[in-house]
Amino acid sequence: MWVDEISPLSYTKRMKALDPLQLRKLYGENVKALRLELGLTQQELADRLKISQPYVAKIEAGLAWPYALTFSRIADVLGVIPSVLLHDSTKPALTDIAESV
Repeated sequence: MWVDEISPLSYTKRMKALDPLQLRKLYGENVKALRLELGLTQQELADRLKISQPYVAKIEAGLAWPYALTFSRIADVLGVIPSVLLHDSTKPALTDIAESV
């Protein structure tokens, strides 16, 4: 089963479990983890995104939520699709759910 075939309702239920502040923090943690995995500093990521290093620090700390274009560019630079940045690694991924159906 393709990920696109998963019911939007099941995805929506999972996202509702996180309040906006938790989601922003989760996003920041994922950005930081992927940045470190790639061996990039905050400054190097900021330079590639053409944003400031303090803004990257705020995103990673869950204190700032990037605009849609920046959100997409961050995913591109980190080599993932945007939804990966919102994935809670403590819960099964959508692909895991699809495989169990």
